[in-house]
This record gives sequence, structure tokens and C-alpha cells, in this order.
Amino acid sequence: MGHKKPDQLGFFQDVGAMIRHLRLNAKSRVIGQAELGSAMKTTPNTVCRWENGTYRPSFFDINELATYFCVPISQFVPGAQFSSAMGELIEAASCLSPAAIHELILFARFRRSMDVDASQSKLCRSISHRGAQLDSDTHSQLEQHVPSTTTEMALDLTHV
Repeated sequence: MGHKKPDQLGFFQDVGAMIRHLRLNAKSRVIGQAELGSAMKTTPNTVCRWENGTYRPSFFDINELATYFCVPISQFVPGAQFSSAMGELIEAASCLSPAAIHELILFARFRRSMDVDASQSKLCRSISHRGAQLDSDTHSQLEQHVPSTTTEMALDLTHV
């Protein structure tokens, strides 16, 4: 295992401290590492190592922890500054299953590709309005790399 950068170490120690805090300060009772490990489908040792920063919980682990403790994912990222829209998205996604998060990621990539496609279309119109013409080789290269329809973009995403 490679060395961690100091800023990464601090981040994962903060995440671990939050896991420990939530576990020890649950609403109704203290939750043991074994119980949390069982709920997370992992071992008590892994929970211990998350808490002390030795192991790094994945995004899916953090999502599962947020769901288990009924807190937003953003609670695991102390001091993070999110735009209001990003904060709302994180809040909305905080209790989703891993499969639903995967769908959300695919949808975000799809929307991003549509935004990129719209930007490229604006650029092509701008070039066209200035009287510049693309030669046939450049035009066919663009067609190969930019899906021409939403259906083609959706099909491209199924291979992700």
C-alpha cells in the first residue's frame, strides 16, 4: 500500500471521526463496530480501520453509511463548500441504493454529453456564420466522434 498524501490522510481521518461520532451518538443507543460492520456487510475490523483512517471507505460505503445513519453524504465531508444546486443533489442522492447511484451517474454523463453536444453545435454554427467551411475529412472525423442523436448518445452510455 502506497503512502497517503497528508491532505488525503486528514480527509479520511475526518470521515473516520464522523463514522465514530455517528456510531457512538446514534439517536437511540450506541452502535458497536460489529453491528455496524454487519449492517454494512463488512467486518468490525474494517469499521475500526475506517474510523482511524487506515482504510478508506469508498463513495458507495459512505453512501451506505449515510443511509444507515439517515444523514446527508455531505456530513462526511467537513468544511466542504457546495453550490446550492450541488448540495441539493447530494442531499437527494444521500439515501439512494448503489444501483440508483449508478443510474444517476449514467444520467449525469448523458446530460453532460448533451450539454457538450449543444456547445459543439453552437461552435459549428458560429464557424459557419463566419464563413469558415470544414473540409470533408474534418467533417467526417467530427461525425465519427460526436454522436448525432440523443439515441446514439444513450447507446454509447450503455457501454460505460
